[in-house]
Amino acid sequence: MASGSSFYALSLAKALTELGHKTCVVTIDWKLPNDEDASLPFPVYRLPVVRLPKLPVFYNIELIGRTFTRKNQRLLTKVIQDFKSDILHHVNHIFDMVYLTNWAGKKFGIPVVGSITTIVQHENPLIQAIMSLADKFVLGIPGVQRWDGIISLDKNAHDYVTRIYGSECSRKSQIIPFSIPLKSHTVYGNHLPLPAWPQNFIRRAYSSFS
Repeated sequence: MASGSSFYALSLAKALTELGHKTCVVTIDWKLPNDEDASLPFPVYRLPVVRLPKLPVFYNIELIGRTFTRKNQRLLTKVIQDFKSDILHHVNHIFDMVYLTNWAGKKFGIPVVGSITTIVQHENPLIQAIMSLADKFVLGIPGVQRWDGIISLDKNAHDYVTRIYGSECSRKSQIIPFSIPLKSHTVYGNHLPLPAWPQNFIRRAYSSFS
């Protein structure tokens, strides 16, 4: 787990499992060490990704790629059919995997809840304006706006949802804070304690689909 959104997804999956829910995680296979998978109390499925070159506009992020492929549609179909999923929870909307999640939700008639963990922003005002438009039309209309529920991790994220995706998304958005312990991964030996939020989070996030 190498980012805030991946730590968030890990914590949520652990919390759901501890509360007695059957949980699995589908993520991207970046070909990074994943020795932790074997010790987790739920299965982790890793989908192949077509890597894209680093781009200055995205601050030369290395882990960026394309996942919405026919192969991944087949793989995700098998996971959902075998697992018999009741709900899909998409974490972090900024990659094209949001299309894959929405495609699966529509195909199987499964509600999709999404967490906004990253606000698209750039220090250059012109680039910021372009990226905001891209977020709205490339990720928002075909992605976020089709979610059945939206989880904003703070008021800034909620305000961003309102500003970029519109009033309907704003009504679907709930502010459910999530905090990361200050102590590092190293201190805990990759066994981070669960934050004290899961029961309230799950009750609020999923209540409309129960």
